[in-house]
Amino acid sequence: MVFGYINDIFSPLDLSGQIEMLSKKGCKEFIIEKPTKNSRMPKLEAALSKPGIRAGDSLLVCALDIFNLTTLELVQLVDRLNRLRITFTSLDIDDILRGDNRLFTVLAKYHQDKRRQRAITSLATTRQRGLKGGRKPGITDEKLKIAHAAASLYQSRKPKYAVSYIMEFSGIKSKATFYKYLRAVGVEIK
Repeated sequence: MVFGYINDIFSPLDLSGQIEMLSKKGCKEFIIEKPTKNSRMPKLEAALSKPGIRAGDSLLVCALDIFNLTTLELVQLVDRLNRLRITFTSLDIDDILRGDNRLFTVLAKYHQDKRRQRAITSLATTRQRGLKGGRKPGITDEKLKIAHAAASLYQSRKPKYAVSYIMEFSGIKSKATFYKYLRAVGVEIK
């Protein structure tokens, strides 16, 4: 039998959304969790210890983060399910974990995807507030004008100006910045 595990508190999906997703994958029975102060997963614990979910059954979840467990606790849970010969499937990684080395590969990929999703969500939220995220542009418009002036002096044939003179004239402090500015405006460095 295929059991669907639903956690109403830790999931970004609402209850009906989780039920719909799991039903499409063949779930007939649902364990709907309402965590208490003493236990994070009392109904799952009860289903695993009493004759609810048996060997050969499957436990399906919409996402691994529905358990709100650390990676170690998640590995221990999957290991326990494997020892009970219960197949565990998470729809967000769409893979069956059987306790072999693939588990760690899948968990690493899962955490990488979660970090990426959080970063994308954070950037979108920042943009909605009218702020810009990410790295600041290397050369501002003002500095671009300075770069063009320095480039015209650098490329002039008569008279040929020394780099130190051009830097002093344009107010550029270091040679590295000077050459970065030249490259930014497309000057070939001699």
